[in-house]
Amino acid sequence: MSRVSFFDARTWHHIIGVSSKIVEQGVFVLDDDGLKFRSMDPSHVMMIDLMLPREAFDEYNIDGTITLGINLQELSKITKRAVKGDKLILEFERELMKVIFEGKSTRIFTLPLLDLAAERIPEPKLKFNVTARMLSDTFEEIIKDLEVIGDIVRFEADNGLSIKSWSELGEGEIILSPATGAIIDYDVSEKSAANYSIEYLRQISAISRAADVVTLKFSTNMPCRLDYEIPNGGRVTFFVAPRIE
Repeated sequence: MSRVSFFDARTWHHIIGVSSKIVEQGVFVLDDDGLKFRSMDPSHVMMIDLMLPREAFDEYNIDGTITLGINLQELSKITKRAVKGDKLILEFERELMKVIFEGKSTRIFTLPLLDLAAERIPEPKLKFNVTARMLSDTFEEIIKDLEVIGDIVRFEADNGLSIKSWSELGEGEIILSPATGAIIDYDVSEKSAANYSIEYLRQISAISRAADVVTLKFSTNMPCRLDYEIPNGGRVTFFVAPRIE
């Protein structure tokens, strides 16, 4: 039986919860390097790329390469039941996956695995002119502030980073700079600006509960990249296509 365990079930839930809003089902690949998952939403506007190295797991008993077809929405309903202090254990045998929470009690759930083939999606090769690293909850609050104004968010980068939205209701703008401490690292090789759907960024930003830091990268009218740093060396990367009107 193949088996992995993760120190914090709640962290896992936040990752799966956000992923399930992007795609209903997908394929996890587990090999000697760790767990990988890459997929695109049905509209092909957003891509998710998850990597949890084997070092991120307390236990990683995987022989060779295993592919697991999973209904992410059903898995999210189960992982939502995790409480603080729970450890997560996943066991795979034949066409079944056991989801086990170990805490004050041991709770065992079983899900059928799906007969799915892993998507062959290459990682986008993009040159980014802007890189801004900040606390993930800072980015989440920015998106929450601006979604009350409009459905498009605009990133503008020069001496500082401006994030704004607008509609018939008015305008909102948030300005960040390293001088105020709002940005941890900031690099601009060329003045840049691009628009994105605030709905996609809102879905993504909810993963701040699993990651302390996010790195935003973009260039003018190009897809943006958001890298969320998961404890113990993991990461979740999102690519979002621009809104060009």
